[in-house]
Amino acid sequence: ALAEQVEAFTRHLNQDATVTRLGYTLAEGREQISAVYGMRKRSVGLLGNVQGEKRPLPFVEDTAVPPEHLADFISEFRTALDARGLAYGMFGHVDAGVLHVRPALDMKDPAQEALIRDISDEVAALTQKYGGLLWGEHGKGVRSEYA
Repeated sequence: ALAEQVEAFTRHLNQDATVTRLGYTLAEGREQISAVYGMRKRSVGLLGNVQGEKRPLPFVEDTAVPPEHLADFISEFRTALDARGLAYGMFGHVDAGVLHVRPALDMKDPAQEALIRDISDEVAALTQKYGGLLWGEHGKGVRSEYA
């Protein structure tokens, strides 16, 4: 029964044209699953190795929303960053609704530095809209003035 559900879902992913997907990975067995988890664990280090003045910054790093709202939350979060023309790293724990996002900003550029406030305010409101927390995993739901 589980294999049938997985097959139906992967078929859906392959046929659904309502969203743009770069791809997906079906991990079966301990070795494949470990490889996927290993990739996630290395993501922070990979983001830290980005070249250039724009660096992925963890100021909206740890949002959490109820998992049933995560897809809509991610869509709106991405729209907010894309509207500003920003590159960003995004990963998380889908089962828990936790999302780690690091927008790449050049902190030597005053206009980019100012984006921290704008993005923080927007993400705080967005997180609240979906019944979540701005600092959900590591900060126990509290982040300075947004508390």
